[in-house]
Amino acid sequence: MMMWGSWMLHGGFRDIFDLQKQSLACAFCTTPLGDSPLALACSASNATSPCAARFCNRLCLVRSAQVHPLLCSARNPACVPLLNFVRETEWMTLHALAQCMSRLLLADQMNEKAFTEDWEFVKSLAELGMEERFKYSFRL
Repeated sequence: MMMWGSWMLHGGFRDIFDLQKQSLACAFCTTPLGDSPLALACSASNATSPCAARFCNRLCLVRSAQVHPLLCSARNPACVPLLNFVRETEWMTLHALAQCMSRLLLADQMNEKAFTEDWEFVKSLAELGMEERFKYSFRL
């Protein structure tokens, strides 16, 4: 058992991704939710197409519209195998890439200026190949 903030991590909860998938952390900002009366569920979630995403407040719910619609299991069931693969392989870089691509695709639907700003940001991110990751991992 390990302490993380005020959360006890044990069993199936290995990281923040797991907490989000269990509706225990905000799907946008990762704030632990607990029994907060301010927490809001994904509006697309229903009994036949559930989505585990919960948000700590209305601001996070509104801001999640930049990414969540394409990674919502209720709105886009095709994303479920990808998110399951991310969890099974513990490959969070792929999840980050899916988040970036979702944001770019949704920004492109909004307007050209939003897409251009997001694309410039993504292009400015550092590239790190597997060789460099291994070289600087400090594993003996």
